[in-house]
Amino acid sequence: MRNSSALLPTTAATAVGRWAVRVALLLLLTGLVSACSLLNRDSRLYGDQEALTGTAYLVCSEGCADRAQCGDSPEKGRVVLLSTRGPAGQQHDLSLTENAAVTIVEARDEGISLVQGGAPAVARFYLVNTLDRGAGWVAGWCVSNQPNP
Repeated sequence: MRNSSALLPTTAATAVGRWAVRVALLLLLTGLVSACSLLNRDSRLYGDQEALTGTAYLVCSEGCADRAQCGDSPEKGRVVLLSTRGPAGQQHDLSLTENAAVTIVEARDEGISLVQGGAPAVARFYLVNTLDRGAGWVAGWCVSNQPNP
């Protein structure tokens, strides 16, 4: 017959082992939840805040709308304004629908005036190629790495 006192250290060791496994699982679960929350954060970047490259989207962001660089068209819906002649804050000659995918060719910081006779301010502009309308310059406020929802 076994001595019951000899089982006590084994039982205590088992209890400590189970407790350690539970703590390890809790830490693992906490780590996974933290990682998922980092992956789900909004990773939207705008061209006036970050230098964008490659594929981007034309968006009528708050900054774009506040500077009259986008608006609503009866034929096209919401549009973003571009210029084929160079960086411009007014007198645009091209409009593309919001969320149109474009390819960034060049970025340039340019002193422009948003209102006629207004003081110039430095803003980032992007020369972008469109799928079907050629190339044009668009203000960084109106370019993002993600389309609007």
